[in-house]
Amino acid sequence: MDLKIKFQKIQKYRLLILSNYKKIQLMKINEDDNLFLK
Repeated sequence: MDLKIKFQKIQKYRLLILSNYKKIQLMKINEDDNLFLK
């Protein structure tokens, strides 16, 4: 039981990190585009 809860927390945390990482990647791409457009 304890292990299962721990695992779920880890999964949630990983998902959070992944989505944040994707957002950061998108922001970087946008910045690069802006630099390129200027």
